[in-house]
Amino acid sequence: MGENYATVISLNKILKEVLPDHESKHLDDLFVLLDSESKGAVSEEDFDAIMKPWASFSATDINGDGELDVTELKCLIWLMVDEEPPEYRVQRDMKAIDADGSGYVDRMEWIEYLASPDPETGKTTFNFKLKRAFDTHDKDKDGFIDVNDLFLLLKDTLCEITKGKSGSTKRVIEKLTKALAVDIMNTLDTRENNGKLDWPAFKKYMWYAKEKEKQLKEFVEQQQ
Repeated sequence: MGENYATVISLNKILKEVLPDHESKHLDDLFVLLDSESKGAVSEEDFDAIMKPWASFSATDINGDGELDVTELKCLIWLMVDEEPPEYRVQRDMKAIDADGSGYVDRMEWIEYLASPDPETGKTTFNFKLKRAFDTHDKDKDGFIDVNDLFLLLKDTLCEITKGKSGSTKRVIEKLTKALAVDIMNTLDTRENNGKLDWPAFKKYMWYAKEKEKQLKEFVEQQQ
C-alpha cells in the first residue's frame, strides 16, 4: 500500500513488545477503530493522530492503573488542547466520557469519546480531521463552538475553491455559508447548549452536514 502505510499485524506486534501490559491489552480495540474499513493497514497520518491522545492518557495516568480521576482528566485535557481547561469543562467532560458511570475514565472510554460515527457505514471510527477542525475552532478551549465558529469552519473548507472568484460571487457564497452554519447549529444543538455545540453533539456533524457541504462546494465550483 505504499511507504506511508503499515500493516495492522506488524504494528500490533511492535506495540505489544514495547508497551506495558496494562496498555497493550487495549490494542485490539484500538486497531478496530484505526482499521475501520478492514484494509489490514493503517496510514502514518492516522497512526500519528491517534497516538497523541493515547500517549497523553499514559502521561497523566500517574499510578498506571488504566483509569483517570477528575484531576488527572484535567491534566489530560490540558495536554491535548495546550491550555488549562476551565473547571466546568472538566466536570462536563468527565460526565460525557465516563460511559459506565464509575467516576473514572479508562483508556478506551477516552479513545471512543474522541471517535465518531462514519456517516456511510455507521461504524465508529477515529475521524482525525473532524476532531482537529473542532479543536482548531474552539478558540477559548471551553469545549464548545458557536455558530460563528461553525461558519469559520465551513469557510475554511471552501477556502481553496473560492480563490479567483469574483467579489459578488464571494458575497453570495458567504451568505450561503452563514445560512448553512445556522441550519447545522439549529439541527445539532439538541442538548440545551444555547447555540453552542460540544464535541459529542458536533460528532454528528458529518451525518447531517456532509451532503449539504458537498452541494455548497459544487455550487462554488460552478461560479465565476
